Amino acid sequence: QRMKLIGLEKCIFLKTCKLVAKLVGAEIEVEYLPAEVRTQKDFNKKYPFGKLPVFEVESTRIIGASNIIRYLAKKQSSALYPGDLLKATQVDSFITVLEVEVFAVAFKILPAIFGLKEIDEKSFFTAQADFKKVMMSLEELLKGKKYLLGDELSIADYYGAAALVFPFMTIIDPGFAKSLKSVVEWIKLVTSEPEWVNFLPKVRFAQQALKPTFPKKEKAPVEPKKEGRGQAQSCPTKKSKPPRSPRTPLMSFQTLHSTLTNSSMTL
Repeated sequence: QRMKLIGLEKCIFLKTCKLVAKLVGAEIEVEYLPAEVRTQKDFNKKYPFGKLPVFEVESTRIIGASNIIRYLAKKQSSALYPGDLLKATQVDSFITVLEVEVFAVAFKILPAIFGLKEIDEKSFFTAQADFKKVMMSLEELLKGKKYLLGDELSIADYYGAAALVFPFMTIIDPGFAKSLKSVVEWIKLVTSEPEWVNFLPKVRFAQQALKPTFPKKEKAPVEPKKEGRGQAQSCPTKKSKPPRSPRTPLMSFQTLHSTLTNSSMTL
């Protein structure tokens, strides 16, 4: 049965799918798309909802990394996705919580830090506070456990650890990391698995949290002084503003990946 993984070569989630395929013994083809694929006119037609990676099984397409790794582990009857219904449902719930609560907040912050989108100061610090709250919830979830399921390693652990690689490198400072002892121990354990380094970057710890360059606040226009009676009032001339230049990203995620994974800061 022909199976093909399609996505961006440097994408952390595509790499996670490749890792899981290797771990469960599934033979797959991989098609790498060019970095500029999202700007192509027919992108949304080819890839509905703009979601990558996608996975093709003959003529059927599976959208999203979490669904791809579930399919691969189920198909191969891997212990990474338990056969027990209750445990399998736990794995599903962990993946959902990670996506909806943790990743959704983290990926509000990361694009702003690397100049891929603008964010005002208030929105950034609100998102940062929200991220700390969900990370503390993850800390509570992992207390007293080796893995999310307890003593059993699952696809949820690989998926979660992979998505937290960039946050640990960029937005989790040493002070906050001290309050995430269980999370840190968990991510060290998962990323020390032998196959990890063949597909995903080694997790490195930021020496300080990065922040974006916030857009400059426009000053309120100064009202002209009122003239006394009998004096001619002069009308202020409006100065035309120069056209705003398009925002240039500080770096792409591809450059970020290369920079951070060659760093000497190790967790």
